[in-house]
Parts: sequence; C-alpha cells; structure tokens
Amino acid sequence: MERGEIVTVSHASRTSYRTRSHLDPWLALAVLVLASCATASLVLATSRLGHNPGALAAAVSTIAISIGTTAWCIYERTNHSRFAVAISPFGVAAVTWTVLFVVRPLELYLFPGHATLALGELGFNSTALTSAVAVGGVGCAGWCLGYVTGLGRRKRRRAAVRIRGTPHWLLPTSALAAGTLLWAVLFVREGGVHALLASAVSLRADQRSSAYGFIGVWLVQGTGLCALTLLLCCERWRTNSLRLTALAAALVAGAAAVALELRGLAVFAVISALATVLAVRRPRGRVLLAGTGVAAALVVGLAFTQQVRANTSRMTTPDAVRTALRTPLWADFGSDLGTFDNLVAMRTIVPASIPFLGGSTIREIPEALIPRSLWPKKPLGVDSRVASYLYPGVDVAVPITVQGELYWNYDVAGVLFGAFLLGAACGAVGRLGFRAPGTGPFLVYVTVIPFTHAFLTRGLAVMTENLAFALIGVLLAAFAFGLRLRRPAPLGVRSGMPLMRPARSDADA
Repeated sequence: MERGEIVTVSHASRTSYRTRSHLDPWLALAVLVLASCATASLVLATSRLGHNPGALAAAVSTIAISIGTTAWCIYERTNHSRFAVAISPFGVAAVTWTVLFVVRPLELYLFPGHATLALGELGFNSTALTSAVAVGGVGCAGWCLGYVTGLGRRKRRRAAVRIRGTPHWLLPTSALAAGTLLWAVLFVREGGVHALLASAVSLRADQRSSAYGFIGVWLVQGTGLCALTLLLCCERWRTNSLRLTALAAALVAGAAAVALELRGLAVFAVISALATVLAVRRPRGRVLLAGTGVAAALVVGLAFTQQVRANTSRMTTPDAVRTALRTPLWADFGSDLGTFDNLVAMRTIVPASIPFLGGSTIREIPEALIPRSLWPKKPLGVDSRVASYLYPGVDVAVPITVQGELYWNYDVAGVLFGAFLLGAACGAVGRLGFRAPGTGPFLVYVTVIPFTHAFLTRGLAVMTENLAFALIGVLLAAFAFGLRLRRPAPLGVRSGMPLMRPARSDADA
C-alpha cells in the first residue's frame, strides 16, 4: 500500500497481536523483577534500619529499577513503540515517581532545610526518608505489575476519523460559548476580577458545589481537542473556521486557568493535545529539541505561578509577583515536591499517633459522584484530612500520594494490592491508545492520560469526581463535532465516511 493512499477503516482482531508461544518472556521477566522490587520495598518499609544511608539508596534504587524494567517490557511487547512508553499513563507515572521518590528524597537528604513547614516542625532523618520511599516503592512495583498485565500486547491500529458529516460551525461554536459561560459564572461567584487582583488564592478557597464550572472548562478544552484532531487527521476540514475554533478554545482555556487558578487543568489540556499530535506525526530532531526547551520553560513557569498564588494568601497579587521574583528557584517547587514531604510526615505519625482509617476514604470514591448541592456534607477527601493534622485551621488540601492514602487505610499490604488494581485500570486505559486518533476510545484515552498524575498524587475520591467532569465536557464537545464514539468498522467494510491518511507509527519505522 502506498503511503498517503486513501484506505478503508481497518480493525485488527483481538487475537492478532498474540504470539504462538503461550509464555511471553518479556512479561515473565518483568513480573520477576517487579516482584523482587516489591519484596525489597516491603522489607525496607517494615524493618527498623536506623540511620543507614545505604538503605535509602536501596529504596530509591528499587523504584528506578521498577520504572526501567516496566518501560523496557512495554517497549518490547508493543513492537518497539516509543509512543506506548512515553505518551501513555505509564509515561506520566514514570515522571511523577522519578521526581517524588528519587529526586525529592535525595534533595531532602542533602538539604534538610528544603523541607516543607510541617515536616520541618515534626523533624525527620534518613530512617524516615527510607521508610517513606519504601512505601512509595511498594506502590510503584504493584502499579507496574498491574499495568503490564492490563496493557496486553498489541500493535497500533490505523483507522479513519469517524464523524456523522461535515461539522457545522454553529455546534462547535455553541459548545465553546456554553463552556465559557459556565466557568465565567463560577469566576464571578468566587469574586471575579477584584478577587483575582486582591488575593488570587481566594478563588480556590471555596470552589465547592461548582461542578458546572469544571465541566465548562473541560467543554472548552474538549472543543479545542476535537478541533485539533480534525485539523491533524482530515485534510478536507482544514478550514479557517476550524483553525479559528481551535485558537479560540486555546485562548479561552488559558483565560479560565488564570481566572479560576486552575493551572493543573491547563497542563492536562496541553498533555492531551501533545498526545494527539504525537499519535499522528513523529517529531524530528529539531522539533523534539525545541519542544524539550519549551517544556522546561513551562515547568519553571508553572512553579512560579504556584508561588505567586501561594503568596497572595498574605498580600495583593502585584506584590505576590514581585515577591516570587525574589524567591529562590528551588523554593518555587516546594509546593509541588512537598507531596513527598507530606507522605514522610504522615508515615511518621500513622499509626503511632493517628490510627488507620480502615478504608473510609476508599469507600468515599462512589460517593464523590453525588453533587454537593444534593449532599452539602459530602466528605472533602483524604487531602483535607491530612491538612487537619499537618496544618490545623488552614483550609487547604494537602496531598500525600496514592501510596500514602492506601497506607493510611490498609497499611503496607494494602499499598501493594491497591496499587496493583489502579495499575491494571491504567493498563486498560493504555490499551485504548492503540486505537486510531479521531475515534471515541482514543479521545477518551488522551483525556485520561494526564489524570494519571492526579490519581498518583491526590485523593482518589476527589480525582474520580474530576475525571467524571472531564469526560462529560470532552464527550459533549465530541458530540458537537459529530465524532462517533464507537469502534471502527470490521476489516473490509466501508464506513461511508471520509477517511484519514494512515499515520506512520513507531512499529513501522
């Protein structure tokens, strides 16, 4: 088949990716290594090691080995697809764990003064760091075991963008306008421009009973994502109106991130867009280098904006910006890296001073989907419980990673089992990434990818609620564009729809 030739929709069978051998050597090797890492982490988490720098190095090494082994296993089992490794739930998880459980512990060991306020007041040593890293290592190994099991072994599929017909400009524009109206109403309710200039952090102080606003933000971001998909995959619809829709959605989403102080949602949208682009086009060397530079600049910029928002709790926004400019660069990342610090603190006082929760925050996960307007006393999640102990009297959310939540509920054994289930769920999501861009499953895939970081660092109940908001907004946008949310047609069956040109995947290189 010549490259660029128009083709019918193809749909690989469920068994086409299986090998003749019943034993997959890469999976067997990965299971063996990950099980060894989990065992080593369990020993380190439950042993009294004293002040032993070697134990800390061993705990950090188990996490690095778990990440490297899983990456190689995925690469080999997906026909050497770099996309399946990098732009996937595992790719997000690997970066998250490297920063939290490798970089941050070493930083605290070398520079104890960089610890957050709560951990600094409690005090810590290398034993506390080792124990917390070991708990994290148990969760990393368990998650990776579940992920490689749930992902399976597949090739990338090629298919068409399936839509009901040419999208009329009125429906996407209406979706964009509706989403803008929803988040703008929330912005005004929280104080509007006056609150943004006087104390930006106040906009986040009481964003409860605000599901409509979050759905509105995702409706805007979903509109941009759908427009980007059509621009990349369908030459027929590379029109000025579609380009303007994508640009307008990007600008409005940026405005929403600033107005509602939701920098995380803007980052999620960027990751989803990046995954869509890389699924269709492979970047060249210069583009990849430039993208890396831009990503590094964005990381610094996001840390700076977080520091500005934190400063606005005690000064006006202009003064907060000036103060942030004088703040050391390492301190700008204190809030994001402090997630590990919070885990160290809670590992120190649970169960010595605070009893285990016995699964109470896990049982809150289905309850989180009930609107707060119908249940005003709905629990605020595990992050708020942590804040009540580490920062009493302060209305903030203090994350402790998913390992921390599972540990607080079920001890170390619960970390391994719970992380395995979460990893298997993420592996099932990873399977959707083998569908073609423009199909409904792939749209769900790129929406869920960035939430991997949230599920690994924030409370499970609250993040489940936020993921529901995201899927509602994005799927409404897909409906406005006419994208079909169903499987591609079987092999050899013509869909009667305009088709995309086949994208070159890593497996074809």
